[in-house]
Amino acid sequence: MKRILLSLLLFCLPLAARADGMVIPTVAYPAKVTIPDQRALICFRNGTERLVIETRFTGAGTNFAWVVPLPSPPVIEEATTGLFPTLQYLFRPEIVHDVPRYYIGILFALGFIYVLWRASQSVWNAFIILFWLFFFAILAAMLLPTLATASKGMASTVSGEAVSILDRKLVGIFETTTITSRDPKALENWLRENGFAVSTNAKPIIASYIKDNWIFVATKVRRDDAKPDTSTPHPLSFTFKTDKPVYPMRLTGLTSQSLGVDLYVFGNARATARHFNVESCTRPNIAHPRLRQWVGDSTVATKLTATLSPA
Repeated sequence: MKRILLSLLLFCLPLAARADGMVIPTVAYPAKVTIPDQRALICFRNGTERLVIETRFTGAGTNFAWVVPLPSPPVIEEATTGLFPTLQYLFRPEIVHDVPRYYIGILFALGFIYVLWRASQSVWNAFIILFWLFFFAILAAMLLPTLATASKGMASTVSGEAVSILDRKLVGIFETTTITSRDPKALENWLRENGFAVSTNAKPIIASYIKDNWIFVATKVRRDDAKPDTSTPHPLSFTFKTDKPVYPMRLTGLTSQSLGVDLYVFGNARATARHFNVESCTRPNIAHPRLRQWVGDSTVATKLTATLSPA
């Protein structure tokens, strides 16, 4: 089955969007769940990617499941709820208070032309031109440092043996199980037996991932209120081996009519993606200790935004 790729250019490599995961209800409470928006961080270096995802979901019930396909077994860690607000602050628009005084330069040029014109009228005006030249030289010496500063400010803008359990752990409020299988039917049965409601339209996508030798991280989360409100659990970080950076999206399209995505990409070059707009590209200056540890020595940070349809 031909892969459906959404390419991001990072380190001269494509960043393929495959399937970020699907938040689904448990079998015991099969209510409809939607994902209104999502924020993610990608840092890719030397064949290793860190993918941090914060996904919001809306639906009734207290127990929910989240299935994330990945190209290789990950190390899963809890991310703090302050991670993405920190990123949002890092990429905030720069407000320039000191507007460059370009009109000073224009007045200087006009004054100089006027002085030259007056000097050409009489010998007496030769003394005037010396005075005005001296005056403009002093004025320029005073203003040039200001103009240089202003310009700089603007530029810095198991089901049986067919399914293998690779790992089980508690990560924050999530109970995670990393599984792999060569049999799509066996994997679907395992998910159902363990409380995951697998929809019919998800089956071909799951089968395509199995064909590509991807693994799955099945997670469960519980909340106290059963009302159909929007919840935002803490983000999860997945670190895994991959030959090119990926941001999975295919399963997400099954549970969303329209999805707003903020994607923060750290690397050594500007990142772009089809269907995404580059909102900001900057040199990162990071104070958040965990974020600084995760993105390492990345020299370029790009914020990409999009509102995606299921297609």
